[in-house]
Amino acid sequence: MKRAFPTFLAWLFFLVQMAQAAPYRGPFTGLFYGQGRSCWGGLFIGTRTLTWDKQFTPCARTSYTIRERDLHWPFENYDHIVFQLNHVSKACITPIIGLYYYVPASEIGQPEGNTFESDAWVAVGFQTEALYRKFPTRGFMDGSHPVDPGIYVVCGLPFSNRPFPYGVPTNEP
Repeated sequence: MKRAFPTFLAWLFFLVQMAQAAPYRGPFTGLFYGQGRSCWGGLFIGTRTLTWDKQFTPCARTSYTIRERDLHWPFENYDHIVFQLNHVSKACITPIIGLYYYVPASEIGQPEGNTFESDAWVAVGFQTEALYRKFPTRGFMDGSHPVDPGIYVVCGLPFSNRPFPYGVPTNEP
């Protein structure tokens, strides 16, 4: 009986550690659907290729390089991954595409923030390196650092399937 309590504490400590978000380093694939005038269409991310089929400036299927990656398991507020398209199609005006995860403001006890009722990914297309570098990752959803939609292509993707690892990995689009 004396030995059971320390074993219980060890298991409890282990389970608490497992419940906290840990860095996620696995593959990131998914299908994300947007709506609205300039965001109608889908963002398809495979293990080696990406397609952003938005209405006016589609980015054709191409290979990509991951420029920045800050993901956790399970996903947390401000998680993101940024892709550099290796070959930019003629109609595509955004050679750098960021995908940012935001938890609803109601869930984190803030009056401002993600206004979607569920967890949401937001795709941001960057036309230049300079715009990518000065993008306010933590401030644009709560309004403290608004972005000019004439400069950035910002698409909320509230009607998306959950990307892998929540769902099944997608095949190449």
